[in-house]
Amino acid sequence: MAKLNLDLTEIELNELSTASFQEQDEKQETKKTGGRPKSANPADKRTTMFLSSEELDFLDEMGHITRTNRTQYLRSIIREKMEDFKSKKQ
Repeated sequence: MAKLNLDLTEIELNELSTASFQEQDEKQETKKTGGRPKSANPADKRTTMFLSSEELDFLDEMGHITRTNRTQYLRSIIREKMEDFKSKKQ
């Protein structure tokens, strides 16, 4: 098995600066930001999962852009429907 040559002086690289590593770390951190916001509440995920893309577009047009707002809007509709159903049942 061949040995790995770790002598950096042969390739005229005596010292690795930590600044270059820090720059690489910063670039990776900036790549990770963005994307879809994550909700801590699993109920939000369950509720929006059943919506079609047209329904989500409609909610976005109405200003309900975030997942939480979508869920609140849907819950208000569900509450209204439940109240109507209960009142008709009695």
